[in-house]
Amino acid sequence: MKKAILSILIVLVCVVAFPAASPAADNEGCTIVAVGKKASADGSVILSHTDAGPDSRVYIVPAAKHKPGEKAPVYWGIQDAKLPLRDDGEVLGSIPQVSETYAYIHSAYPHMNEHQLAIAESTINQRAELNVTRETGKQIMTVEQAEIFALQRCRRARAA
Repeated sequence: MKKAILSILIVLVCVVAFPAASPAADNEGCTIVAVGKKASADGSVILSHTDAGPDSRVYIVPAAKHKPGEKAPVYWGIQDAKLPLRDDGEVLGSIPQVSETYAYIHSAYPHMNEHQLAIAESTINQRAELNVTRETGKQIMTVEQAEIFALQRCRRARAA
């Protein structure tokens, strides 16, 4: 067990430290490390996420019950560290709310709920001509907002 933990820590240090040491490194990118139950010594599933952005605020959003017909707001600005804590930014639209939402850990990329459903996002680069901004696109949902809805509404990875 100690060897497995040590191995995981070494991998995490290498993944985080070595790319950052390169002068050409994209220091805005996030990194995930995932270990499945067949790859760990004791059958544990391990998930790690580094958020390379400026927002390091973390807090718990409690479970809640909702009335029929309620709408859930869809925000732009969840990662904006200049906003006050618990201010998720501008409301771009809404989707139908479910009757009950689960508690989850909120951060720039919300990552786990009360049922131990965990999500990790890994930033990738894209061609500049494919870039869509809030002003030029028609979408209303960012990946961090989609993660919130999945964590609030799902108990299992397949459902998320």
